[in-house]
Amino acid sequence: MLRMEPDVARRVATSSEEVASNMKEGFTSEASLGYAMTTEEEGAVPVHRFSKGDRLIWVSGPHEQYWADHNGWKREPGIFWLKAIK
Repeated sequence: MLRMEPDVARRVATSSEEVASNMKEGFTSEASLGYAMTTEEEGAVPVHRFSKGDRLIWVSGPHEQYWADHNGWKREPGIFWLKAIK
């Protein structure tokens, strides 16, 4: 989900309730990529969060994780799994 004001912000919503709550806060839905889950499931891809100052990124691939680990990004404890919509 995306909000442009007062600053650009993005969120991942994991339920229809979260989507509705985010929309009340001024976010719009960019697209549905898949299902975000808090537990691992077959066919799902793990997504890791990194921070650098007040900036956040989420990466899934090992090459992107390696890049973040070696370019000043701090690996955060949060992880979720994303399963593509078929």
